[in-house]
Amino acid sequence: MRMVLGLAVGLAGCFALGTPQPIRALSCETGPYFVFFDHDRGFIDAKGRMVLDNAIASAHNCGGSATFLAGHTDTSESPLVADKRLRTVRTYLEARGIPSDDIRMQNLGASRLRIPTAEGVPEEQNRRVEVSFGPYSSLYEQD
Repeated sequence: MRMVLGLAVGLAGCFALGTPQPIRALSCETGPYFVFFDHDRGFIDAKGRMVLDNAIASAHNCGGSATFLAGHTDTSESPLVADKRLRTVRTYLEARGIPSDDIRMQNLGASRLRIPTAEGVPEEQNRRVEVSFGPYSSLYEQD
């Protein structure tokens, strides 16, 4: 009986004081986040939207930092396709609360291949926009 009473008092104390909840730290992941595209396209698919939504959540935790977009193509595409991809990603970010004044974009075309390929060879990993957050200086702008 004493054990039951002790357990009841202990449980009542937990409920009265409230059970401690784990504290979730807010994370500021600076990236890069990779959004991949189909050949010669600038359309963001469901997987790309999920990546961008995660990036946006992290950006809100970073506070006051710039957003950098680097557009890439594979060796079989025109560098102009990277501009289309950059504009599409920028529009997506702006529509979800990233201030347009905080977004910097750079078209790198096929100059920084993620997967080295011969000229004219399509490669999905090279058809991307990289999204990063940080201070108002960029590794991309230093080239």
